[in-house]
Amino acid sequence: MKNLTLNDILLKAAKEGWALGHFNISNIEQLRAIVMAAQDLKAPIHIGTSGGERNFIWLRQTVYMYIG
Repeated sequence: MKNLTLNDILLKAAKEGWALGHFNISNIEQLRAIVMAAQDLKAPIHIGTSGGERNFIWLRQTVYMYIG
């Protein structure tokens, strides 16, 4: 799969008339559920965390939860 920038995805969404879902997570269970649903739908997603969650789970741990 080609790596796309956020701008690439948003331009494609605008052109094709669909939206990119953004989901804030606070634990691995939420992340897994969101990723599984996106895979089933073959839909791109944008994952985020709040400032407080970033202090608690850290970016590196969040990335690992996704790819690990």
